[in-house]
Amino acid sequence: MKKNQTGIKILACVLVCILVFTGCSGQEPVFFDTQEMVSMQENARLDEVTITDEYPESTARGGQDQADSVVIHICGAVVAPGVYELPTGSRIADAVDLAGGLCEDADESYVNLAEIPEDGQQIFIPTHEEVLELGQLPQPNSTSYGKVNINTADKTLLCSLPGIGDTRAADIIAYRQEYGGFKTIEDIMQVNGIKEGSFQKIKELITVN
Repeated sequence: MKKNQTGIKILACVLVCILVFTGCSGQEPVFFDTQEMVSMQENARLDEVTITDEYPESTARGGQDQADSVVIHICGAVVAPGVYELPTGSRIADAVDLAGGLCEDADESYVNLAEIPEDGQQIFIPTHEEVLELGQLPQPNSTSYGKVNINTADKTLLCSLPGIGDTRAADIIAYRQEYGGFKTIEDIMQVNGIKEGSFQKIKELITVN
């Protein structure tokens, strides 16, 4: 409605200018009937629509389609460790199946097999012996069962945490060597590159006991 009103106003201004010009030049004024004015307005509107429709891609979605797969690295006590591609929304259990299943000595309770892995994530499956050696199995009923002890875990175990790669794992080890370990799990945010967002992803998976 506003566009139509604007078009009429423009045409009216044009007509006034024509009348003034022809009057000043001595020529007979040119008159348009109502039907001609409507036709001119309609043609102008159609021209505007045609120009806009020539470039429909300008209003297309700007983002890329969501990836339909993720690539993960599964290692440790599985039959065939390696890098695998999974459909988006798959579970760690699906990654284990792709890797040939768990080895006989794998501690499957250490990993949440129902978790949905992220693209680029490393999934480490330890053996029962490895868990015991690293002090990851406290007494029964302990709330820290199956968690990564950031005071004792080696680089491989640390890399099994979401968002923790080789560089960040090395920083964690360097920090505890320099300061004698972590007193609380929140202390891990003192490590370079680990802030509140990263901590929220791993706080339920780590312990200092």
